[in-house]
Amino acid sequence: DLAEYTGAPIYQATAFLTRQQQPMAEELLSGKFRWTRWSEKVADLIPYEGGKVNGMRVFCDRLGLDQKEAMAFGDAETDIDMLTFAGTGIAMGNALPAVKQIADAVTDDVDHDGIANALRRYHLI
Repeated sequence: DLAEYTGAPIYQATAFLTRQQQPMAEELLSGKFRWTRWSEKVADLIPYEGGKVNGMRVFCDRLGLDQKEAMAFGDAETDIDMLTFAGTGIAMGNALPAVKQIADAVTDDVDHDGIANALRRYHLI
């Protein structure tokens, strides 16, 4: 259920708008967020101090891992920063072409056990 905003921290928001509509929304929000798209009609708004890379950084720090030891999986533009941050960035088979282009490897799609197959390929399971 949608509720009235209570003042709690916002870690991410989703905007349902096209690429053509995005500049108008960016102007209204005056640069307070990073925008990343995961489809032609949907974008995520992420505070500059938030996001998947920051989450991975905290995770690695807490476990004492170097980012080069991290592996990330993704399929949309929202995942590009995370895939390039990780030591091994793997695009899902169903990923957008831009995601596959920057990935270190491409695995099977999500409906064909892509993550499990990549983990086997890298001898992690």
